[in-house]
Amino acid sequence: MLKHILTLGIVLSTVVHFSLVRAGLASEGSPCSLANNHLDPATHKFLTDCDDRSFCFVDANTNSTGGSTVNLTQNDNASGICAKKRCRSDEFPFGFAPGEQLPPQCGTGFFCPDSGSGCTPINKPGMSCELNRDAQCSQPPGSHDLASPLNSNGSICLRSQCMYANITLGLQCILESTLYAGYGTNGMPYSITILRDNCRSPRLYCDQSSNLCERTKEIGQPCQNDKECLSTSCGVANICVHIPGQVVIIKPWEYWLTSLAIMGVMTSICTFLTLSHKRHRLARSYELLEYHHEQIR
Repeated sequence: MLKHILTLGIVLSTVVHFSLVRAGLASEGSPCSLANNHLDPATHKFLTDCDDRSFCFVDANTNSTGGSTVNLTQNDNASGICAKKRCRSDEFPFGFAPGEQLPPQCGTGFFCPDSGSGCTPINKPGMSCELNRDAQCSQPPGSHDLASPLNSNGSICLRSQCMYANITLGLQCILESTLYAGYGTNGMPYSITILRDNCRSPRLYCDQSSNLCERTKEIGQPCQNDKECLSTSCGVANICVHIPGQVVIIKPWEYWLTSLAIMGVMTSICTFLTLSHKRHRLARSYELLEYHHEQIR
């Protein structure tokens, strides 16, 4: 265990150093290179030479008199300049000052890539997509039957390829495993592995050993990772548990049973107090009666 922690610490130290060196600091108008576009090894965040407000723009014309942007897949080593982002996927993106005009969000049928280079038509199944960007994929027919919190309207991006999350029970599935690493508040390294698949969620998941879609497990059943549980939470004891902060839904019969129990307890207390009071009053009456007889004698 100690060896594993030390190894993970060395890896994370290298990763953090690499991330700090390669993180984009170039502002708008500064030179950049597409060769430096990459994902952070620890967080998998998209990084370039440019800062959070700009992207690396490469003009198709060498004389910079205008033209279209070079496709990244055609010339991954091209040089360019950092230009202001043309779109955003988040409501409140990083790097912009309060009150500053933000890039527009893309409309229906389009998505904003991680680079922010401009709105792009959504991809059909089989086309490439960016890590964990399900919204870049077009939704399937009857998407309301496949949609879940684990995909985007029934579509999912696995292994950089768009596909539908429609694989049913017992069929072969595709499983993607992504390791995220970092440091905790105590300074110790930690890692978390996220598993994603194209089974019909949330009732099914892709088993790691068989690569077949299996039924998700109920609360209290044994598990190995969050993906196996219907609650998407596998506890420290390797048992499916409720997610923290989950709203507890009380059934009508539970209301009635609780109400009857409360009424029963209240009735019992009132009965006990009444009988106890009568007993004390009767004992007091006997005392007074005996005292009266003694005085008469």
